[in-house]
Amino acid sequence: MIDKEPISKKESDKIVEEALDFYTSASDSESAIRKDMLDDLEFLYGDQWPQDIQTQRTMDKRPCLTVNQLPQFVRQVTNDQRHNRPAITVSPIDDGADQETAEILTGLMRHIQTVSDADVAIDTAFFSAASIGLGYMRVTTDYEAYNSFNQDIYIKRILNPFSVYFGMQSSEHDYSDATQCMIVDDIPVAEFKRLYPKAEVVSADQLGSTGNNKVDWAASDESIRIGEYFKKCFKDDELILLSTGEQVLKSEIEDVPLPMGITIEGSRKTQVPYIEWYLITGNEVLEKKTWPGIYIPVIPVIGEEFDINGERKLKGIVRDAKDSQRMYNFWATAQTEMIALAPKAPWIGVEGQFEGYEKDWERANQDNLPYLEYKAVDIRGNPAPPPQRNAYEAPIQAISASRSQAAYDLKAVTGIYGASLGEASNERSGKAILARQREGDMTNYHYIDNLSRSIRYLGKVILDLIPHIYDVERTVRIVNENGEEDMVKLNAETEHKGMQQVFDPSVGRYDVVVTAGPSYSTKRQEAMESMMSLTNSYPEMAQIAGDLIVKNMDWPGAKEISERLKRAIPPQLLGDDAEQGGAQQMQQQMQQMGQELEQLNAHAQQVEQQAGQMQQQLDAIGQENAGLKLQLKDKSEQNQIEVMKIQTDKELKERELDIKEADVLIKAHDTQAKVEDIKLKPHARIMDHQLNTEHKMMDMHMKNKQKAESESYSEGE
Repeated sequence: MIDKEPISKKESDKIVEEALDFYTSASDSESAIRKDMLDDLEFLYGDQWPQDIQTQRTMDKRPCLTVNQLPQFVRQVTNDQRHNRPAITVSPIDDGADQETAEILTGLMRHIQTVSDADVAIDTAFFSAASIGLGYMRVTTDYEAYNSFNQDIYIKRILNPFSVYFGMQSSEHDYSDATQCMIVDDIPVAEFKRLYPKAEVVSADQLGSTGNNKVDWAASDESIRIGEYFKKCFKDDELILLSTGEQVLKSEIEDVPLPMGITIEGSRKTQVPYIEWYLITGNEVLEKKTWPGIYIPVIPVIGEEFDINGERKLKGIVRDAKDSQRMYNFWATAQTEMIALAPKAPWIGVEGQFEGYEKDWERANQDNLPYLEYKAVDIRGNPAPPPQRNAYEAPIQAISASRSQAAYDLKAVTGIYGASLGEASNERSGKAILARQREGDMTNYHYIDNLSRSIRYLGKVILDLIPHIYDVERTVRIVNENGEEDMVKLNAETEHKGMQQVFDPSVGRYDVVVTAGPSYSTKRQEAMESMMSLTNSYPEMAQIAGDLIVKNMDWPGAKEISERLKRAIPPQLLGDDAEQGGAQQMQQQMQQMGQELEQLNAHAQQVEQQAGQMQQQLDAIGQENAGLKLQLKDKSEQNQIEVMKIQTDKELKERELDIKEADVLIKAHDTQAKVEDIKLKPHARIMDHQLNTEHKMMDMHMKNKQKAESESYSEGE
């Protein structure tokens, strides 16, 4: 549990009222069951005569013998349970869990059972369940030492099953669905004042003034009642499914951003259970704490359970055996009474014969008097015979037969017969005797099976607590199946079986499995007995496996003797190839090596074929890779073309801009040219006219010159 939590007066009053209302309701609903269980327990203890009959016989000074045979029948069942103790094994149930951590958790479970003396708690609960129908044990947490901050888990016994109140609220066999529970205890007033000096000690009148009339919660001169009140509460939350497959509560991640790439795939509303614990008196809350698990840590063990017209009934071995035990007591008493009083039958004589000797005759049935005197005449003076006893033949044989029948009825109703109780019977072989004993065990095996179910729930409660209690880096002790101990570090990287691992109980989901059977030491004893039986029928076994036989024996020095015997056994029997001798042994070894060589050759051929196939596959993969390379090359060239295209487009765009700028300049020049053209046009016309005139004059001059030359040439001819 965590440290104490503060609580206000208003909340304290509310919790006390709620707890006492539950106590009253549970008491009323369980009253019939508790009455029957208490009567069974008192009957088993030896209070077996009805009160009115016992009172009458005591007044009449008649015996009331109790020959209590029930304890042997109860012990037959409870001792069978001690011989075959259920064992808790942890197993992983999801991908986040692993087998190595499950083995560590199993060893930690054994450690918790060892330090808690859990066998005492389990045996006490099972005794109550088997005898009267219901028993309890509980799980607590406490610091491992007065000078340590580390906590451990403990399994504690509940000696008085009547101190636990669950009511009829639960429908599960292990009460795992119960939402309330109370454990009450009456402690001395002086001890109460020492533990809680500031608490108020109230009387019955003061308690009644608060509206509660439960006098048993008030303080007396000797004691005061306190109660541990467990209450299961629920808080609303949302279950988130992440893309990684992990499932987390929204309250756990709402303040933490999700890692990159992880998304929420789904969600649903849920209710998260948690347990509140209060220590109360009849008028105030002394302490308030929060239990770290989700289960109320009180584990019931049920004997036999019935539902009759909606009313729950519980019983154990004693309930059905009570009438047979009463008959046995009655017939044993009757037989004793008849035999003891037969020699003391009343004396019969005539009136007046005892006159003067009354005291002697009154003591005749109690004291061994040497003689008795009497008067030989009656009151009239007539002669009378001596007094005589009123002889009576008691039906001793019939009473003995009835007593034997009652004893048989006890065996019949319990299902435990003579062979299971160690009585001699007509069976002669060991198998027949074991078969008869097994019949008795199977008749009452449902008690052990119910205990296995309760221990499974016990394992679930502890498994739920481990991540909360062992939540920091620490080294813990684990216990193996054979009782050997080892130390393991939790919540930190550690070397385990040659590998670096981290054992974090909070990671992954685990479940518990319970198996009922002989303990490791019992199995070893049974193995030793079987080995000795085999050795008696086959003496050579001592030379072949003498070391193993001695190894399973429980006496000092067995291990050392086993090692010596092992060295004396021929090496070939031990499978030691390093120490061999003899030609035959060498020949066998050579033959074996030859066979192994042939197997290796065949294996080599197979490997070579596989290598060829793998080479073909590699070639095919190479071709595929070549194709991929070409594809990659083409892809690369395409990428280069795309890059060049992009660059070309960019240059073209730049050139288009230049061309546009050039067009603008050209247009500007054209415009300027047109202006200049307009300005020069008149001058150009004049120049053109002059040029045309000069041209014409030149043409005329040339024509005249040619004509003159022509005429001159003609005259010369």
